[in-house]
Amino acid sequence: MWKMIKVEVYKNACNNYMGCCVVCQDFTRPNTEPDARDYNCPVCKDTTSVSGAEEALLDSFFEVK
Repeated sequence: MWKMIKVEVYKNACNNYMGCCVVCQDFTRPNTEPDARDYNCPVCKDTTSVSGAEEALLDSFFEVK
């Protein structure tokens, strides 16, 4: 887990299909399916660092407060 995020941030990411990059530690990729894994990040250019918001939560990349 890299950080705690507010529930509003998580809901916004889910509603807008944002992908979560574990390298950037932020929601960086648009148009990402909720269960996506190992997608590329448009910010850091890592080819396997993005997961869908729901998948990232299940994998404990962050916690929602």
